[in-house]
Amino acid sequence: MSEENKVLVRRWVDAWNEGNVNAVDGLVSDAYVRHDPNSPEVHGPEQEKQFMAMSLSAFPDLRFTIEDLAAEGDKVIARFTMSATHRGELWGIPRRASN
Repeated sequence: MSEENKVLVRRWVDAWNEGNVNAVDGLVSDAYVRHDPNSPEVHGPEQEKQFMAMSLSAFPDLRFTIEDLAAEGDKVIARFTMSATHRGELWGIPRRASN
């Protein structure tokens, strides 16, 4: 189970890095809830796809890099770096001004 769950996390990161919103259907169940203190709560695959599309619209060059990935039983812990440039509006926050 541990290795299978690590593969799932890698697929999740790949989906974001590739901008593959439709991959959510194979990764997220109807019972899915995104708990993130930086964003509104998201429920299920359709809301997750909307969240992902909105995020990628605001940050089109968004990229995750997995730094550490560990698993035991049905739990996975990932430490990653995220980089992006704010190029579109997100939750009323305008895009980053050009220099």
